[in-house]
Amino acid sequence: MKRRELSGSDRKAIRAWLAALSEGTNDGRGPYLDYPRIGEGKHRIVYDLGDGRVLKVASAPKGIECNAQEAALYREAPPALRKHLCPVLDDGRGWLVMKKMTKRFPRDRKYERRLRRVLELGETYGLRISDIYSRRTGKPRRNNIRITSSGRVVLIDYANVYATDGNRIVSFFRRPLG
Repeated sequence: MKRRELSGSDRKAIRAWLAALSEGTNDGRGPYLDYPRIGEGKHRIVYDLGDGRVLKVASAPKGIECNAQEAALYREAPPALRKHLCPVLDDGRGWLVMKKMTKRFPRDRKYERRLRRVLELGETYGLRISDIYSRRTGKPRRNNIRITSSGRVVLIDYANVYATDGNRIVSFFRRPLG
């Protein structure tokens, strides 16, 4: 299937939705887009663009920040960490387009060890990656993790990543060290 840019009408619908969101006048159901809705969280809605990509659109004000956070982290992360983040292909205010990852995270100790190594890698860069393990059960949140065809662990929801000092990480990697 041919990859295409978001159409002007899609961008217009998203802008109108975000304007209503900031005014508090939206209906909470998300923008009307001619794509299947494949997921939804507290702050964002995910649409399948049908060409190997997904569109994440803010459904609450915090979703705008979440999308900016994911785009910034993907752009700025060192290559060793970036290879474990689902690629952000395009983004704008309140929305982003990512590669669609379909291979689910298996219930297998081998993959759970790999996931722990990804989180440890984040810690070596001074990052705490939240929403990967359930605080209640301590088990991996499989909806936020995928596996590549080669078996590499990839995070598909990494909006809640913080510097270990507790700050958000937009432009984190551009700060001077020491």
